[in-house]
Amino acid sequence: MRPPQCYVCLRTWSDFPDDDGDYFTLIYFGETPEEKMAPSRVLADLGRAGHPNNAVWFCRDHVTVARRHENRHRDEGLSAIKAHFEAAG
Repeated sequence: MRPPQCYVCLRTWSDFPDDDGDYFTLIYFGETPEEKMAPSRVLADLGRAGHPNNAVWFCRDHVTVARRHENRHRDEGLSAIKAHFEAAG
């Protein structure tokens, strides 16, 4: 699994030395629960661990917006999140 780095602000664990362990949330993108977990199952079926392509880290400052778009395909959701924050300035 890839270490946490927020998709929006690029902050990592090192930016929060006193973190209580819940500063970052891994959001799985997909239109259905099955689609959200499909890449994880593929890796498991191969006997491998790894970071699923449809899972993206967000810090607690940006996870609310990410959750609004988690029921979309990954690229579509990430584009909407990026547009949201670009518009917010």
